[in-house]
Amino acid sequence: VLKKTSFLLLLIVIIVSCSTSEENEIKGNELSTKILGKWYVVSITIDGDETLITAPDDDCSVETNKVRPYIVFEADGAYLNFNGYCGNEVENDKTYSINGELLQIKEMTRTVNLTIIKLNNDILVVDKGFGLHLLTYSRK
Repeated sequence: VLKKTSFLLLLIVIIVSCSTSEENEIKGNELSTKILGKWYVVSITIDGDETLITAPDDDCSVETNKVRPYIVFEADGAYLNFNGYCGNEVENDKTYSINGELLQIKEMTRTVNLTIIKLNNDILVVDKGFGLHLLTYSRK
């Protein structure tokens, strides 16, 4: 009886582990396709306080010398980042990968781990840490 119970428990653990791994792989593949393209920063929320980003999308504002910051995910794994200050170069020495809901941005000396909270054709929301630092992007 003990052997049968142990065997059943082991079998259940294996089945659950396999399905979770397969689900993460499928979800990761779907997210990898949906995330491709250019995303403009819409808002930054830190500890519940949301700040809307109101700079123009592409034309430099004469008053502030800024445009709306954006990021780009390319199919080859390249990750581009523009901080929004006119005249600055787009940072293009980064790569990204997706595993389940984990989005990893790899720089030369570090890896930034983000959790994908929401991703559809129009909106991307990522969490930089424990639900306290959310970044919201739009394709516009």
